[in-house]
Amino acid sequence: MDLRTGASVRRFESVEIGAVTVIVLASFVQGFFLSRLVPELAPLYAGAGEPLPLRLRVYIGLYHWSLILAPVVVVVWMGFQIAGRPLPAAIRRRVLMVVAALAGPVTIVGLYVIAEDSLMQAMRMSSVAAASAQVLERDLSNLSLASGDPDQVIATLDPKVSRDNFVTDVRFAAPGQAFQLAEAYRAKGDMPAARRFYLRAQQAAVAVDEVLTPRLVDREARWQAQFGRDFDFWLPNASEMKILPDRIRAVSQQRLDQLSR
Repeated sequence: MDLRTGASVRRFESVEIGAVTVIVLASFVQGFFLSRLVPELAPLYAGAGEPLPLRLRVYIGLYHWSLILAPVVVVVWMGFQIAGRPLPAAIRRRVLMVVAALAGPVTIVGLYVIAEDSLMQAMRMSSVAAASAQVLERDLSNLSLASGDPDQVIATLDPKVSRDNFVTDVRFAAPGQAFQLAEAYRAKGDMPAARRFYLRAQQAAVAVDEVLTPRLVDREARWQAQFGRDFDFWLPNASEMKILPDRIRAVSQQRLDQLSR
């Protein structure tokens, strides 16, 4: 073997080693993320009554099939070796290079799919968690009012809110909280405080309509453009978001009219 032939053989051997290294690393990375993230992600989708996204299921299926095919290919290759009829070096190199060329992009796309679907679920869980806390607070306040204990509502809500929450730093929960506080002060007999919070409930409802609702609609449109998904299944649309503020304004005005008589 001359020097040129030896250099060529070493070059091909290094290419094969590099291809095998890429394949092994890609398999390890995919297996690591699939084993760590998917088992946590699947119950979250199941809890929302949904299966895993189709593209993620396809990716998981391809990875599982690769775990089956890889040992089969190794056994076939060893069979040829034992039979004294090894695969030609050129075919072996081409196969390894093609598999390595596919492994890299598939790994990147698969990890992106996992990351994006995890982000979608995290966004949903964030909204659900915030809504759940608001629902719990609202129900407890309603029960306290129904049981004739307005002081409990005042003790719960009054420290959490200030004028800024209804004017300059409005939250989606602010109109409902202000209205509940007004109802609590009305039940307690403190009419000036009740009138003040009915007015703040109206102010907060206007701010939600004029500031927060357009902001949420713009955010939903941006997410739809960025991720190519429809978020209407877990985010209210603009008309739905207007129902509560409009109702709070109307009922607050009714209460103010009653207090003025």
